[in-house]
Amino acid sequence: MKFTVVVVTWNGAQWIDDCLQSVLDQEGDPNIILVDNGSSDDTVERANRILQDNGSKAGSSTILRLKRNHGFPTGANRGMAAALNADPDLIGILLLNQDAHLEPGALQAFSQFLEENPKAGALGARILYLDRASLQHAGGYLEHPRMVGLHFGHHEPVDEKKFNEPREVDYVTGAAMMLRAECLRDLGLFEELFSPGYYEDVELCQRLIHNGWSIWYVPEATVIHAESSSFSNRDLRLRVSHRNRLIFALPHFLEAAAAEKFLDAESHFLINDAHHDEVRAISGAALDLLTLLPAALNARIGDGHGDTEGEERARQVLVSLRDVCRDILIPPPTRSE
Repeated sequence: MKFTVVVVTWNGAQWIDDCLQSVLDQEGDPNIILVDNGSSDDTVERANRILQDNGSKAGSSTILRLKRNHGFPTGANRGMAAALNADPDLIGILLLNQDAHLEPGALQAFSQFLEENPKAGALGARILYLDRASLQHAGGYLEHPRMVGLHFGHHEPVDEKKFNEPREVDYVTGAAMMLRAECLRDLGLFEELFSPGYYEDVELCQRLIHNGWSIWYVPEATVIHAESSSFSNRDLRLRVSHRNRLIFALPHFLEAAAAEKFLDAESHFLINDAHHDEVRAISGAALDLLTLLPAALNARIGDGHGDTEGEERARQVLVSLRDVCRDILIPPPTRSE
């Protein structure tokens, strides 16, 4: 079976040696396409050295240098498109974050699962934090009606008797995501509106499911991952994550009952559970989406969707979210009688 590993980098010099070496040490000598998003450090130089030092094991691995940081979805798309164009017989593409590395046998576990499960469209790994004592990802699930993407086992202590069986899930994280090439050729790559990142993996997995493919967690494939090394600004990360969650949820805003359920649940969360920094992030996310609503609707529903009533309903959901956030952050003054 033929596989390509796509690694998207941005100022990842401290991670890239371990990441690439872990791929080169896998069975089958997989091809590597590294897409660098305009790094200002020596990521590319270090990557070149690793590939050269591994000689024949690196095969025809290549580095694509972009002039600026386009974000993960766009960078990943450049790498996946190059892989698909280079090999019409390609079976799968493994996306791997720069701050992640494969444990021995991970690629073999993925390839065997694809071979044995012909309707599996995307596979996710058992992902551990750097301490190897706590779990980061054992597959993902969607929490309705707020459409929040969550990880099974997140921050739980590693227990070899738990999350040790393959199972179908709603999505798997793009940090270590095996995608069947046939699916990508038929249904397309990441939606780049989600750049710089978050929820592009959720959307792609849901697109696969809606077209008859299944998404699986494969615990035999283990990955160690630092998490969010290229997105260190917490406030910006929160805002972008919520903006992309709202983009992902957009189709649900077009139908009155679904829009009402979403708004009720989101308002309850904001009023009762959210910290002020998250309230600010959601307020900013709603504003961001208001400014690009037509483009977002075209991306999520299709060009010329023509649903003006639905678009207005989506707009009202976002405005209402802003109002709820404003009332929390700037409560009205107490009136004196």
